[in-house]
Amino acid sequence: MITSIFGKVTFVGKRKIIVEHNWISYWFNTKENHKFEKNLEKNKQIFCHIIKKIVANQIIEEAFAFNTLEEKEWFCRLIELNRIGSKTALNLLNNDLEEIKQYILENNYSALCGINGVNNKIARALLSLEIFEKSENNKNIKGVQVADGYDELFETLKSLGYKQQEIQDALKMIEVKPDFDISQLVAEVIKLMSFKNNEITNKTA
Repeated sequence: MITSIFGKVTFVGKRKIIVEHNWISYWFNTKENHKFEKNLEKNKQIFCHIIKKIVANQIIEEAFAFNTLEEKEWFCRLIELNRIGSKTALNLLNNDLEEIKQYILENNYSALCGINGVNNKIARALLSLEIFEKSENNKNIKGVQVADGYDELFETLKSLGYKQQEIQDALKMIEVKPDFDISQLVAEVIKLMSFKNNEITNKTA
């Protein structure tokens, strides 16, 4: 698999660049705040990733360019997760990756939901992201457990008839730990939602 190519950046757009390599020009998708600059004289190392998919019985290729190897590695890990496609992954790369990593290490669901472009589903997916070294496998397991906890809690409340937005707002206010008790969490969230609804009712009365 190709990790990077050396070529001249002949066009720079908001989310796309053109790279000339061996007299052939290639389109690459990029994140919005990329740092590529047009340069027709010097070759530049472009970290890249190719996604192949079948559309109408034809193989379609999408090429993505990154400023650093770290960005490419993040992108590749992100698109392996459920609920995260290439467009969402590129949007996430516009944020501070170290900050995202820290929130994942802390199992901080609320903080993840506060990041630009992250909703509750993406936050739960990020909590299961394997970005840690092998020596931190225990943290990986805890992250998966916490993500599963939010999933189970969300689906349980949804089955009880609560609205999706109402549930999302309430989930930002609680912390799910690896040894969670789902019945206690459900009771806690329902209590929070009831308290919030009473506040709204009192303000409008």
